[in-house]
Amino acid sequence: MQARVLARGFGTLACLLVVGCSSTRLSSEWRETSDDGLPPQKLAVIAVVKDESISRLIEDEAVQRLPPSAHAVAARQLGFEPGADIHMLRDKLQDAGFDAAVITRLVAIDEHDVYHPPQAYFVDRPMFAPAYAPYSPYYRDFWRFYPYATSVAVTPAYKTRETRYIIETVLYRLPAGKPVWSAVTETLNPSSRLVLINEVVRLVQKQMARAGLIDVR
Repeated sequence: MQARVLARGFGTLACLLVVGCSSTRLSSEWRETSDDGLPPQKLAVIAVVKDESISRLIEDEAVQRLPPSAHAVAARQLGFEPGADIHMLRDKLQDAGFDAAVITRLVAIDEHDVYHPPQAYFVDRPMFAPAYAPYSPYYRDFWRFYPYATSVAVTPAYKTRETRYIIETVLYRLPAGKPVWSAVTETLNPSSRLVLINEVVRLVQKQMARAGLIDVR
């Protein structure tokens, strides 16, 4: 067979290499069955990420999207920071009437290359398709059509880089400090940090609402 490399094959390859597709999914979820399931009346929102600016973005996005009935407050407004006295923070939350705290943390960033082998497929120009009328010269002569009909298009092998963000969120009842719900999300190839944060916050709060842990907004 006569092998040919079509220009559209290279176009598809370039698109795959340049354009990323972000997707966030729930990989696991846990719920304490003995919990009363009532939505928190005053919720502390805490993000634990090495980059302080990202922590603030997560907290702000979560507070903004939570229903007003949660009376959510970002951790930085409550004095949460690395090295802070935990006993002081506990007393502060209790005195302020917080009955729950939700903590989101980055568990891992998994990066690896994905190999895509060469792909071969027959040329797809049907004789009677309206898009190809009038007929291609290949159809007008058997000796020209046969090599064309048996030719294949080939896209070369290539690699793409995949980055997966694994994020855990845990809801605690206060003042006892007991966990009552948790979820782990995985986000593949986010186009930006803002997209990553937006997708994770949306999915986590959707699951919390389904579990009856926050009011539906």
